Amino acid sequence: MSRSKWKLKHTVVSPTQLKRKLWNRDLILEEGLIGSTYYVYNGLKFLKLKIDDQKVGHKLGEFILTRKHVKKETSKKSKKTKK
Repeated sequence: MSRSKWKLKHTVVSPTQLKRKLWNRDLILEEGLIGSTYYVYNGLKFLKLKIDDQKVGHKLGEFILTRKHVKKETSKKSKKTKK
């Protein structure tokens, strides 16, 4: 579901308005933020995010994962050889 058009985009007018810790993951990154480092909250802890020129135009939440990746383990019974 997209954001309503009458609600304007979440952008920051100047980098001085941002604090170092951010909870809002839907801010759009602008060119004035290049080279700065921020801590973005993922629901559990603050993760460090350094902004470079390739991230401009994207949202903060695209670079901070909120869920753990769980690897599927194979069962030990299937590895045994038959005699």
